Amino acid sequence: MNIFLLFSKAAGCDPQLLKRCPQGEQLMYGCMGGLIIMLSLLSGIIVSYAIIPTGAKLFQQLGTMAIGVCWWLMNYNLLRMIVITSAISDGSRSSILELFSNLAIGIMMTALLGGSFGTAVSVALLHDTVRTELSHSQQFSLEKHNRQVDSDYSEKLEPLYILKAEVVASQLKKSATSGLGKTRLKAHLASIDAQITQLWDEAKQKKRHYEDRQRNQHSFFTDVDKAFSLHADLVLLVMLFSLLIHLAPLTAKTFIFFKGPYEYLVEFQNKIVLTKYHIATEVGKFKYKGEVYSEDRFLMPEKLLQQEMDARSSYDEALVQMDRQDFLRAATLFEKADRWIPGFRDAAKLAARATSFIPPTSTQLRELVQQSVAKGIPLAWLHSVDEGYTEAVKVLNVKVIWHRRFDPKYEFWPYRLDLVGSCKLVQPRQGEHEVQFQAVVDYGIFRDDVGHWRTTFQQFKSSK
Repeated sequence: MNIFLLFSKAAGCDPQLLKRCPQGEQLMYGCMGGLIIMLSLLSGIIVSYAIIPTGAKLFQQLGTMAIGVCWWLMNYNLLRMIVITSAISDGSRSSILELFSNLAIGIMMTALLGGSFGTAVSVALLHDTVRTELSHSQQFSLEKHNRQVDSDYSEKLEPLYILKAEVVASQLKKSATSGLGKTRLKAHLASIDAQITQLWDEAKQKKRHYEDRQRNQHSFFTDVDKAFSLHADLVLLVMLFSLLIHLAPLTAKTFIFFKGPYEYLVEFQNKIVLTKYHIATEVGKFKYKGEVYSEDRFLMPEKLLQQEMDARSSYDEALVQMDRQDFLRAATLFEKADRWIPGFRDAAKLAARATSFIPPTSTQLRELVQQSVAKGIPLAWLHSVDEGYTEAVKVLNVKVIWHRRFDPKYEFWPYRLDLVGSCKLVQPRQGEHEVQFQAVVDYGIFRDDVGHWRTTFQQFKSSK
């Protein structure tokens, strides 16, 4: 199948109808469907990458992949629905103005898809930076926690600093100048310094632990907030670009492309369905998408589509008959399909092929056997004769013992025939004399390159 016909399914097209349209029409809908597939697939991949947690385990990775697949399917089917349900202009000014009023919901849904896709792309582009930077709310929470830690540990450190000041003051007193007193004061001062250092380390550890928790406790929305706060211009540019890409299929179908052969074919099919179920509101007229049409406008399309249905039915039945090796019936049906619609698929070619496979009649079979022995018959057909040659062979009677199925690989009919006839036997010693023969022979009958019957005997069988 043409790749554009395959992609056109994503745009909601019927490939069988589109196949009858010009190449440009197939290219248009194929590109539209390809864009829908790529956008939805890329959206699923980007969303999976954007929401995966840092250091995620296997089950978390599988979960994000499942979310990405669901997002891809939702995005794909929403884009298809929007494109399928959008109308297409026939080129008139009034038609184009009417489209604006009918596209509000489609544009809103497409804008939401484009915005969500652009947001995910922004987070994916700034993934490393976002995960290493804190958002404003997280920064505020961290600063609040740090102030609280400083306040708590200030209360614990204040008595130690007062005690340290007293010890230092004691060192300055003259009464504390003895060697033993100085040693004790230094040991006491060292103990106080160790306690102060321990408390400061505890405070720093609590701050660092809370900051790590803040970095790991994030969501997709916090990542979006981080990305926007870091590079707002880049996020807006990506979202705008994503919105334009998502709107491309809708705007192209609605405002750039005009109603072409495919849209009219779809309209004609809809008309046939309406007529079939008697939905027409008035005699000689029918209403479709808010417009009233005359019946005679669709007389020719109805006739053509009916002929196509008849041609397709004949073609399909002919294929069945080919499998059954009823080549005469198959050839008739292929010719009928080609008469309904000239050039329908390869009906004419298959009709000629089926005709060439029709087995010969009894008269043709006898003539073919006679032609095959025109230069003589093997001496084995004559009992008890081992020398000489034959000429002037006449086949008097041909009886078909069996007639097997046509061999499609080598394209020949296998026959086993009982032959009765006469010929002139020429021998060196006895001269020329007429003899009778009867033999059972296997024949293969086929058509040559120009379509003429040809036959060769393949194996001699014992005579009756």
